[in-house]
Amino acid sequence: MRTITRLFAMSACMILLGAPLAIANQSSEEIAEMRAIVEQLQSEVDAQSEQIEHQGEVIRDARLEQSREDDSRFGASGISSFLQRLEIEGWVAGSWFWNYNNPRISSGPSRNPNANSGWSRNIYPYHSSHNSFQVDQIWFGLEHPIDEENRAGFRFDLVYGATAWNLGNNNLWFDPDDADCNGNFTSCFYVSQAYIQYLIPFTSNGITMKAGRFNTIVGAEVAQTTANFNITRGMLFSVMQPVDHLGLLFDTEWGESGVTTAFGVVNSGLNDWRTDPDLNKGKAILGQLGWSNDTIGSAVSVIWGDDFRTPFATGGPGSCPRCDNHSQGLVDVVLTWDPNEKTSTWLNFDYGWRQLSKTRPEDDTQHGYGVAVAGRYAVTERLGLSSRFEWLADKNGFAGWVNATDEDEETDVFSLTGTADYALTNNLMVRAEVRWDTIRKKGVSDDEFWDRGTDEGGPGPGNRKLKRDQVTTGVELVYEF
Repeated sequence: MRTITRLFAMSACMILLGAPLAIANQSSEEIAEMRAIVEQLQSEVDAQSEQIEHQGEVIRDARLEQSREDDSRFGASGISSFLQRLEIEGWVAGSWFWNYNNPRISSGPSRNPNANSGWSRNIYPYHSSHNSFQVDQIWFGLEHPIDEENRAGFRFDLVYGATAWNLGNNNLWFDPDDADCNGNFTSCFYVSQAYIQYLIPFTSNGITMKAGRFNTIVGAEVAQTTANFNITRGMLFSVMQPVDHLGLLFDTEWGESGVTTAFGVVNSGLNDWRTDPDLNKGKAILGQLGWSNDTIGSAVSVIWGDDFRTPFATGGPGSCPRCDNHSQGLVDVVLTWDPNEKTSTWLNFDYGWRQLSKTRPEDDTQHGYGVAVAGRYAVTERLGLSSRFEWLADKNGFAGWVNATDEDEETDVFSLTGTADYALTNNLMVRAEVRWDTIRKKGVSDDEFWDRGTDEGGPGPGNRKLKRDQVTTGVELVYEF
């Protein structure tokens, strides 16, 4: 009996002691199971949250796209989308120039505000005044660029100042009584570009069409002062090349080869070929073939047409009495080479001809050609040094130099320019320049550039003295915005 009692007591103790252990084991299993369930629920919640967030983004994008479609479809609200793509650029430039010949600039009615341009007025198109402050150009440009998603756009450039006066009047000399600018040298506006552009989906890169007024495709220098190494423009720019055209232009880049082509048809007016609507029904044809990579670039351009005329190639009224304006052409070659990040160079060659008579073109055709070489070296991030050398040959009055318009006359003009530019701030630049020009006229006097004093019975208006060379210096401030 005692043994049974003892076994029963021992069994009871084992039961009492093992129960908590069993409960503990069971609780641990339940907790682990609950934890796994919670973790699984948490993963499902996170996945659902990500899905909801993604759906929200899709809905917002869809609403934004619908809003854009509604804007473009229903008008006034589409202005916001239009303004987002609109690109704006511009600058203000002013200068002062001094001519070391110290020519007379004021003598009553015979004053000479074109002292730097020479007697023929063929050079210094935008800086013709001696010892005079001037507003060179206030340039304002707007463009709606084009691409595969937005194939239609436009470009508009408006310029004010001395540049506008020269472009608008199609010559180099300033008339104080000129009605177009109210007798003020810097009170002119000129529309440099105003065209509609459209990307034609024909090639892999598309063909860009421009319809309206656009800048010329020839030359290394342009009217925009910020795009040139030097302050003054060279002789090829002012004597041989047009500045802008009115008509149609098509250009494209062929794949990734670097090859570009351009073709256009423009008006060719009788006197002012750039701004006339079309006085003589004549047209000029533009063509260009180009190629470039990261270091080297080249472009060959041709302009030919009936009554085509370069902007300043006539040397003033009556300088070409034999001209009956039949046809003229220009071949322009531009080579660029940028060997490193600090150095940029270009070479520009022009050959031009003008047929004066359809009955005897072989005996009555004028020729002119020239070459210009220029380069810029960035000394520091703010300081740059540039130089330009030019030679222009006029074989029989192509450019209309005074006293050298006969068919047997030859004229050679040389020019050397040095310019230093320094960025005062990210937007403000100051430039200083020194330039030397000289001329040689075969068979006649070399006198071309204005000199100080008077010479009774001399060749110039007011009997001013003339000489065959001149040196000028100038300073320009440019603020870009």
